[in-house]
Amino acid sequence: MQQIIISEKESNQRLDQILHHRFKKFSRNEIQKKIETGDFVKVNGKNKKSSYKTSVGDIIEINIDNLIKNKKEAKAEEIPIEVLYENNDLAVINKPAGIVVHPGVKNEKHTLVNALLSKYPEISSARHDNTEISKLRPGIVHRLDKDTSGVIIVAKNKKTLEYLVGQIKQRKVGKKYQAVVFGWTPESGNLVSRISRDKKNRTKMAEGISGKTAITHYSAEKYFCLPKTKEKITLLNLEIKTGRTHQIRLQLKNLGHPVLGDKVYKIKESYLLSRNCKVKRQLLHAKSIEFKSPDEKVIKVLSSMPKDFIALISSLDEIKQL
Repeated sequence: MQQIIISEKESNQRLDQILHHRFKKFSRNEIQKKIETGDFVKVNGKNKKSSYKTSVGDIIEINIDNLIKNKKEAKAEEIPIEVLYENNDLAVINKPAGIVVHPGVKNEKHTLVNALLSKYPEISSARHDNTEISKLRPGIVHRLDKDTSGVIIVAKNKKTLEYLVGQIKQRKVGKKYQAVVFGWTPESGNLVSRISRDKKNRTKMAEGISGKTAITHYSAEKYFCLPKTKEKITLLNLEIKTGRTHQIRLQLKNLGHPVLGDKVYKIKESYLLSRNCKVKRQLLHAKSIEFKSPDEKVIKVLSSMPKDFIALISSLDEIKQL
């Protein structure tokens, strides 16, 4: 156990900032997650949030053993993956639904990263730095939710990783999706909102006046209804201009048209319809991605519509005209 007594110089600072300064090998995000566990740090004998502002004389106790023993690195596993495109610098993978992109607290094994390390051992060096979080995410340029399928870019070296992450930050990577949603949406529209962590549930996102801007354009490809109940369903095409966590799912839910099968961003009607249609996962698919490689070559990769999309759509009655 290590003890820190807050001096006047360190007073009125966030708890996570102080600990990040003391333990530079760990990112601030890693420190925040460890504080949330409740068994890593105590202030004056009590658990505090990452945002706690320190006072002169505060006694901070840090469980060093907990900090060290939890330090992990992703391991290679022989898991089949479908490669849609690759060159010496990168690969584009067709991620199936149900697989997590990288290891985390709840998913230490059997992730896409574990599979990638087996197929491309060189990606172990494709990370931003030596922090724990980077060691668990080698090669990962962007992410898809566990139950979202489709295209995802992987960098094979650090230079390409940093280049592609920069392209995404500058909104130069085109990402298009398909979704099967509850109800009949308007023919097209733009969804613009600010998204941040839900204050009541940190595993969810919420729209509000604060947060980062999220922009999604959608257009209806086809309208359907169930043969017997006549419940309404839309096949949507979507293009995101930003890549916020849960962006599409949250915005469609707040539009009144949740993605079928979504167990988090749902309304009562979409939940019942999903159950009636025996949908087993959120029907969201990353169907294409377009970007420039480090050598300025334009690369566009497509992923076919998943089998569960096709199975559901083939069982519905298409509405030719609203």
